[in-house]
Amino acid sequence: MDMELNYRKDLSSCFSSFVPFFLSIPFIFVYYLHRLSIYTSFALILLLFIIHFIVLNRFYTKEVFLRAHLLTFILTISCIWSISSPAIGLFTVVLSLFHLGEYISVGLWCPRTLNLNSFLLNHSPQYHAAIVLAYAEYFIEKYFLFPNGIPYHWLMIIIGLLIVISGEYLRKLAMYTARQSFSHLIEDKPNRDHRLITNGIYEYYRHPSYVGWFWWACGTQVILANPICFLLYLIATWLFFADRIVYEEETLIRCYGDLYRDYQKRVPVGIPFIKGCP
Repeated sequence: MDMELNYRKDLSSCFSSFVPFFLSIPFIFVYYLHRLSIYTSFALILLLFIIHFIVLNRFYTKEVFLRAHLLTFILTISCIWSISSPAIGLFTVVLSLFHLGEYISVGLWCPRTLNLNSFLLNHSPQYHAAIVLAYAEYFIEKYFLFPNGIPYHWLMIIIGLLIVISGEYLRKLAMYTARQSFSHLIEDKPNRDHRLITNGIYEYYRHPSYVGWFWWACGTQVILANPICFLLYLIATWLFFADRIVYEEETLIRCYGDLYRDYQKRVPVGIPFIKGCP
């Protein structure tokens, strides 16, 4: 019971951070109408978030509340950024929503694994470097290579958003279907609540959450029109999942034996050219 109460408190700490986001919508709208400068809008929104955090943090889990506030603040500012610079603004919106969505999804559907790492903010140094590289390539292209704008960039933004939304939907659908059997970490020994999931979206892909993340990552670089990062993201995520899937399936074969072998034969991994554990 105590653990359940802690899960609920942690999850509500995250949800509460959306309050200043919704309260900031009028400032975003007024900025869109050119009645406020971006600096004034930024200052008012920052003040709103700070007040909300100071007043309410005593009622929530502070570590969760702080991280969720940081992400929702970035989400709010990136909404304003999207008005003047759609590509980089939407990329930042997508990025912040992904990390918030990961924590919320774990809290709703597999709370036994919920912790600060569920935000995936500390994923890996390589992940952080990839994000920095994406921003760097965008700004180099924007200010040095295509100062007048990239031709047909609006079309790439639409295509990229469709890929990102599809990938994110697939990943969250996988988490919802697996529920207590889902974990961000590979478990060498399944817990008592774990079972082999072969229904729903798992009837079509053995690793739908990885498939979703793979296409989500590639889609973000289509939004930015980053050709170099697109290739790097494509190769890096493919190599990462190719290695991870083999290790994970070795664990699943040890745990489920022929039951998983039969499932392997029927259902593909889902990521092109990745076969999984032989």
